[in-house]
Parts: sequence; structure tokens; C-alpha cells
Amino acid sequence: MSEEADTAPAETASGERKIDLPQHDTLAVMDLGSTLLGISVLNMREVVNAPASYQPVPSGEKGVVGAFMLRKQIIPVIDLPVFLGVTDEPSHTNAIVVIVEHDNHLIGLRARGTARLVHGDACTIEPLRHAPNHRTATVTGQLIHDGEAIYPMLDVAALFAENIPAVRLITSEQRDWSLSDRYLLFKTDGVQFCMPLEYATGTVADSYVEEVGAESRICYGMIRSHGIRLALVDVFTLLGLATERKSVVNSSAVIVKGLGDQRIALRVDSVIDIIRVSERDIGPIPPGMNVRHGLAAGSVSRGDEDHFIMLDFNGLHADQEFVKLGNLSHKQDAAGTFETDTRTIDSNEVNCLVFNPNALAAIAVENVIEILPWRETLPLGKEHVMIGTISHGGHTLPIYRLDHIIGREVEDLPRTAAIVVVRHGDRKIGFAIRELCAIEVLSVVPQKKRMIGRIAYRRMAHGRQLLNFIEPDELEIPQYAMG
Repeated sequence: MSEEADTAPAETASGERKIDLPQHDTLAVMDLGSTLLGISVLNMREVVNAPASYQPVPSGEKGVVGAFMLRKQIIPVIDLPVFLGVTDEPSHTNAIVVIVEHDNHLIGLRARGTARLVHGDACTIEPLRHAPNHRTATVTGQLIHDGEAIYPMLDVAALFAENIPAVRLITSEQRDWSLSDRYLLFKTDGVQFCMPLEYATGTVADSYVEEVGAESRICYGMIRSHGIRLALVDVFTLLGLATERKSVVNSSAVIVKGLGDQRIALRVDSVIDIIRVSERDIGPIPPGMNVRHGLAAGSVSRGDEDHFIMLDFNGLHADQEFVKLGNLSHKQDAAGTFETDTRTIDSNEVNCLVFNPNALAAIAVENVIEILPWRETLPLGKEHVMIGTISHGGHTLPIYRLDHIIGREVEDLPRTAAIVVVRHGDRKIGFAIRELCAIEVLSVVPQKKRMIGRIAYRRMAHGRQLLNFIEPDELEIPQYAMG
């Protein structure tokens, strides 16, 4: 990590090693079982659940527990108190592994759990006097008092200078900020589907379904969105998973691109998440699902039992019945006109994710990397701007309360909260939100107040609704813990 140069130990006049913490650096307080330990989050790559067992590692050092595989990366693990010679008794703690990075090398520390996060500028740091041995004096040679407890601070550079079985980090793939690898997950009648986010142009809340155009076996009728009538398609009969569609009176939907400027609505019960998918993540369609040839590209799995059927829009755009319904949807009524571009219809029209940090806000879909389920390790309280970090995609992802940052009234989050991962410069950060509301095209207008950036409005049946338009690069994100 580039920030490590700022945390390198220095020699004091008396010869003691001193860690100069960067201003506003955040420390993670780890519970090692026998002691607490402070680690700069700038050196923490991620925290993972400990494996059930470890493979042996050739090492003559005490405290080397073994190694395990994590996403094709070998992670050697040590029991730090034993390694430092503080105790000869292993902690028998095997709840989590804290993966620490330095100079493109990794080591895992066995721990009971994470205790809390503290801000470095609120801590008192003093050198440890009369350490039991030289290794303890160099690796954990300073004590921290954070107002609640006193514990040693890990000197990561000094740890990696010791004879530990660290391994070189396997370089991850280059980040891509385009929409091509992002997919929208949705559920219909208990079956989960996914589709490329670049083909989604909006969502429709639960609305009345008109039976006009229902003579097609895959079409329920027409549904309205901002005055536009769209053909509502049944995904099951379209893909051949059912021989006939069921009857519906009301439905919610995802609006997708047809050919050219066509738009078609797919019936959905709920939109779940946005995720990033690479080719190696795509597997075969689960056994027992006989999907029409060419309309599904495979399936994406999140866990052993969580499969999403991936729609193939090349195949859908070649399907004559699907394209015919796109032509039907393209016919306009007197209530509105049909826009022809999903992101920049004119200078101030943007395809947005609408969500709720504590009152509705919107962010351009192109700035959203993915949406993650809430992690139980994160607090739901409202005390801090940064509420913690999570491990995701091989990196430590800092999570912020967006309502704090944009000056909204702050309340405790519900257990149904989610995490919107966005790009901030060349980094990824997460915003804690109360709920995901919609994807739709909004009109965005300038606003002078730089912190919020601009405002957007959505067309309603009776007037317009104003929302904050969030531009991540314009937000004043605290610099601590941006690892």
C-alpha cells in the first residue's frame, strides 16, 4: 500500500522505535485472546472467518499455525503472542484471521474477533518499557491508550522484518469502471435472475396492469411508467420455464432495452442487488431448468445454493416475439414522449439509482460498482461517519454513513440496510443506506452547494419530487481508513 511509507518506524533520540501515525489514521483493535492489539487499517487487507483446519508450513519459528487458501492466494497464519515469545501456550482462538499487508506481502494473524475502531488522533502512544525480549520490543514496542483500554500497537514493518513465512500478494486484475461487468439481480415467483446493468433503464413500482396487448403468450398486458405504456413480459414463459403465464392485476417491473430505442418491462417481485461478474463467475444453468436455447448465458452463484439465471440479451434481441412486444411498447400515448437514450437523453438526464440514506437521494448508475447485503459485523448506530470496514474482493472496503456526510438527520439503520459500493477517485468505498428504491432516468439540475453537488427531480403524476444527486468525487470523505 502506498500509505505504508507514512507509517514507517523512526528512531527517537534515545534509540526507541516510534510509529508516527498519519493524521486521522484509524486503528482496528483486535482481540487476540490473551491480549488486545492495535493495527492501522491502512495495513489491514481484510478480515475473514478462520478455516476449520490449516495446512502445515515449514518453519522453525514458534507460533506459526499453518496456512490456508483464500481465493487462490496462500495465507500463512501466526499466533502472534506465541510468535513474540510472550507466552508458550497457543491461544486456541480460531474465530477470524486478520490479513495484514506490507510491501506486497501477506501474513494472517489468528484472532478471537475485532473489538472496535478508534481514531489515531484520539490516542496516547507511549514506548513500552522493559519488554520481555527484543522481538516484543520491536514488533509491539509501543502502548496505546484509547480512552477505554491500554494495549500494544503492531509495528507492521518490524513484523515483516522478522523471520515470518509471509507470501507475495498475487496481483489482482485491473479495475474497470464501465458498466459491462455489473449485473442487476432480481427475483420473480421465487426464482432468481440476473441481467447486465447496461440493459436496465429503470424500474416500475407496483402498478396496475392493463390487459391491452395481452394476446401474446408471454405478455401480461401494458404497464405505465411516466406516461409511457410498456409491454409487461413474463420471464418464465419467455425462457420456456412455464407453458403459460399466470394472471396478474398489479405488478412491479424492470424496464430493459429492446432493439434501437425500444423499451420492454419484465415482471419482477423485487430487485435484490447489483454485483460485479467476470467470465469465470458464470457457470452452467442448474440441472432441471430447461431454458429455451440462446436466451440464457448461464448462471451466477453467490454461495452454494444461491443461483441466478443470467439473461442473454443477444438472444433476446434475436427473438421475434420479444422484439414484436418492443414495437408495441414504442407506441406512445398523449401522456408523454418516449426518450431514446438511457443515460444522457439531453444535457441533464441521467440514469440513476434511487436509494434512501435517510430521505431519498440518487446517484448515477455509472458510479455504482455494486450493492452488497448488510454485514452483521457492522454497527447499526449513528455515532460515527465511518462505521467500519469489510473485506470484499480481496480488499479492505471502508463503510461510511452517507447521511452524516451530506448533512441529513442521522438515525440508527434497520437490519435490512444495504451497502452501495461506489468509486471515489480511483478507490472503492461503501455507503450505508436504509433501502434501495428504484432505477430510473432523472432530470439533474445544477446546485451551488458543492458538498451535495446537484439536485435531481423525478416526474410524478402530480408534479415533481426533488432528490439530492450524489456525486462521490464531490463529497468530502474523511481521509482516515481509506485503504
